[in-house]
Amino acid sequence: MSNEKCVWRKGSRFTAIDATEANAEMDAIRQEKGQLTADLLLERAKDGSNILHSAFEWDDSKAGRLYRRSQAMQMIKSIEVIYEETPAVETTIKYWQIVEDKEEKDKVAKSYVTKEEALMNP
Repeated sequence: MSNEKCVWRKGSRFTAIDATEANAEMDAIRQEKGQLTADLLLERAKDGSNILHSAFEWDDSKAGRLYRRSQAMQMIKSIEVIYEETPAVETTIKYWQIVEDKEEKDKVAKSYVTKEEALMNP
């Protein structure tokens, strides 16, 4: 029997928001758009009422779009899942795995897939 819970990676700067709620937003983006990218995460986080909004610097005099994109990539990579097995054995892994898709000649797009998707498709 295994239970899992989402946590922020040790040293993550996103601890002011709940990792489970942030992960749910990321999963919702993936389900709605067919993929999770830093740009899609930023688009969702622009909404001031969204749980992700407060994790980003929105003042353009302090941070431009590229900085926020970097923040979004860091946020995605900071989600981990802890598996607690019975008897008590704890394992932690990154939940979102980066993949590269060839879009056109010499262009590579990066998106993120869940750990389950990554394990199913080498």
